[in-house]
Amino acid sequence: MHVGIESKVIERAMIACENSGHDVFYDFVEVSKIVDAGATNKPIKDYELSRYACYLIVQNSDPRKEVIALGQTYFAIFQNAGYMGSTELIANLFRISQTEEKIEREQMAKLKAKAKKGTIMLDE
Repeated sequence: MHVGIESKVIERAMIACENSGHDVFYDFVEVSKIVDAGATNKPIKDYELSRYACYLIVQNSDPRKEVIALGQTYFAIFQNAGYMGSTELIANLFRISQTEEKIEREQMAKLKAKAKKGTIMLDE
């Protein structure tokens, strides 16, 4: 999935990486990818990121973007709960998001039913 991280975020993450004693060229491997550009193809610069680089990027990005907020949650849970395995952790995050969506759908259905009956209260 392409997230569209701003170059200034990547630059800040690289500075943090270097200042913490990590090898920027190991954590941020620059690669070139070919993308469709209408009638032709063009190369673009991209990165293959280490886990640490991903952490630095989500910490330096806009949490209003869903993928960034999920990444921040992932690393917060990982740090607080200890290592449970990334597949299990991602599955747990997915279950949490699905449960929240189900609760919201159920609440909306209840409100719609009350609105149809004319029994909705303003303090709900």
